Amino acid sequence: MRSRSPSRKSTDCYTPLGYSAEKKYPVLYLLHGIGGDETEWKRFAQPQALHDNLIADGTSTPMIVVMANGRAQKNDQAEGNVFSHAPAFAKFERAPESAQTAGSAKRRCSLAADARR
Repeated sequence: MRSRSPSRKSTDCYTPLGYSAEKKYPVLYLLHGIGGDETEWKRFAQPQALHDNLIADGTSTPMIVVMANGRAQKNDQAEGNVFSHAPAFAKFERAPESAQTAGSAKRRCSLAADARR
């Protein structure tokens, strides 16, 4: 089910098989990444099939899944270089080895192995 109104963002929703408006369901909100929209999850991950299978094998309970359009641009379009105005995608400098929490890759792997013992 998909909805859109002039004052709201587009939203795509999944409802489980046997959905009843009389019943209360938990709600899961799936958010897309930068440049995406409410169609991102269905185009790349097939959440409806995944969730139906999880319910069928008892791994999950029936729930409503909401995939909202989280774009912040005024015209609601991912135009140009969407990363240019996102500080999270700025160039980062690498911290010196001495300032890193787990040090080298070899040390990180050895820490993970030690934790399993």
